[in-house]
Amino acid sequence: MSREARTLSVPEGVAGERIDSALTRVLGLSRTTIVRLLEDGDIRTGGRPMAKSERVTNGQVIDVLMPEPLNQDPIPLTPLDGLRVVYDDEDIVVVDKPVGCAAHPSPGWMGPTVVGALTAAGYTNAQASCIAWMLEQVV
Repeated sequence: MSREARTLSVPEGVAGERIDSALTRVLGLSRTTIVRLLEDGDIRTGGRPMAKSERVTNGQVIDVLMPEPLNQDPIPLTPLDGLRVVYDDEDIVVVDKPVGCAAHPSPGWMGPTVVGALTAAGYTNAQASCIAWMLEQVV
C-alpha cells in the first residue's frame, strides 16, 4: 500500500508551537510517530525537511508523507446506544457521544467507536471517519 501525501496549512490555533507538537494536535498522530517522520525527512516546508524543534507559523504550508496505517482491518459497524446526531448536512455531522466510546478505532481499543456507529447508521465512510474536533463537558 502506498503512503498518503498531505499538504496542510498551519492553523492559527497551533501557530508558534514546535512542529512535532503542532502536527500531533493537527493530525492526531502520536508525537513518537511525528518525530520518526521528521527524522526520515517525511515532513517538509518549502521543499526542505523540517527539524522537530522548528516552530510553525500561521498559514505555513507543510507537506507530510503520512505513515502506513497500522490497522488495515475494516471498521466494525456497531450501532451505539446513546449516540445522538445533533446536526448533519452534506459537509458535517455533529454528534453527542456517550462516555466510554472512542471517536475512532485505535490500537488496543476493542470497544465501540463513533466512526463505526455513524457508518452503521448509514453515513458514508468519508463523513464518519473525518473527526476534526471533539468537545467534552466535564461534570
